[in-house]
Amino acid sequence: MGPFNYRPEPEPDDIKREKRPLYTDEYGHQYLGEWNKLTNKRDGKGVFLLTDGSFYEGYFKNGMFNGRGRVIWSDGHVYEGD
Repeated sequence: MGPFNYRPEPEPDDIKREKRPLYTDEYGHQYLGEWNKLTNKRDGKGVFLLTDGSFYEGYFKNGMFNGRGRVIWSDGHVYEGD
């Protein structure tokens, strides 16, 4: 399995995003990617790592997985799509 293909990208919008350093939440999950500067939520391209070793890479909107992405569960199963 190769690198995740982020194409096609979502339609452009007016959201002001910024990349931030690795963030770890209160549950130990980690996020590295873009944040909405106004709402302070995950928004744009990013990678989310769960404590069980599963991870999601793809797009986020309002803090949630949204649009194209790939999930790789800790048991090795993979889902890629929208």
